Amino acid sequence: MTNKVKLGKIGKPHGLKGYAYIHLNDFIKGYDFSNVPVEINNKELYIDEVKTHLKNRNLVKIKNINTIEQIKLYRDNFIYTNKNTLLNINKSLPWPELFLKEPLANIDNLKIILSNYLVSGLQTVLELKVENSVYLVPYVESNFVFDGEFLVMVSSLTIHNPVE
Repeated sequence: MTNKVKLGKIGKPHGLKGYAYIHLNDFIKGYDFSNVPVEINNKELYIDEVKTHLKNRNLVKIKNINTIEQIKLYRDNFIYTNKNTLLNINKSLPWPELFLKEPLANIDNLKIILSNYLVSGLQTVLELKVENSVYLVPYVESNFVFDGEFLVMVSSLTIHNPVE
């Protein structure tokens, strides 16, 4: 699997039918992972289902893993998928983690680097670096678009104030 991205970490089993807790990033919790190819311990598998559980937690079910004994073998292992797979799941504004430390195309022709992002219950905010300045910009379609390959900032950075 080339261009691997870490989705999360498999936690303890839940129930008898092969489900386990998975620790997912808040931004991707709403993605539909059905039939998504993943890699765990260098083994290619497919996700059957990811569903929400109590206290903002998630459960994962891997295809052909149907018992508690089978899923226990994967506990405390990270689950990876291909970057392009994630980009195809959500084409509007993809998971910003996919663009960390990369330059963003922009209308100001500045060298803007996505250095970090913050996810709250209401909004995702990108931390952008331009030379020695840092800007916090809401990750919304009025500020960013995904052109199929790159994340592009479509609003001018000049309307945002640098963080001091």
